Amino acid sequence: MNIIQFENKYLDEMAQLFAEVYSELGTERVWNLETAKKYLERDIVNYPEYCLVILNDGGSSMGGVFCRIDPYYQGQLLFVDSVQVKPEYRKQGIAKKLLQEVFKIAKRNGVEGVHLLADAREGFPRSWYEKLGFELSGWAEYESHWDKLGDFIK
Repeated sequence: MNIIQFENKYLDEMAQLFAEVYSELGTERVWNLETAKKYLERDIVNYPEYCLVILNDGGSSMGGVFCRIDPYYQGQLLFVDSVQVKPEYRKQGIAKKLLQEVFKIAKRNGVEGVHLLADAREGFPRSWYEKLGFELSGWAEYESHWDKLGDFIK
């Protein structure tokens, strides 16, 4: 296995994997190749040092991690936008290796910590992140569609 900085030749593959992974998690957002590419490109363009791909011994990608520095805090925090691993490589420590590597890079660069969003309604990924040492922050993410906001936006 070899972890490298993201290269554009992996964009379609990682965007497709992103769309599949986040659709599997039951998100209500609609992800397709185009929207996933735009989402990942934000990190790739602005924070390339925090976007990594892991390759197998044959040079094929097994997964990736895409992060950015969150500017909304007094100290610098790494925000993990996505971690995705191809189905055939899951439960082999691939995501953990990707996170370990990107966290080492961030720490060397003076970043003070890390945060992320995960589906806390399910045992996984919540239990996995907690096993790594993450804690629930107490904040909740809210979202709505216009039709559900009714009179509020009329």
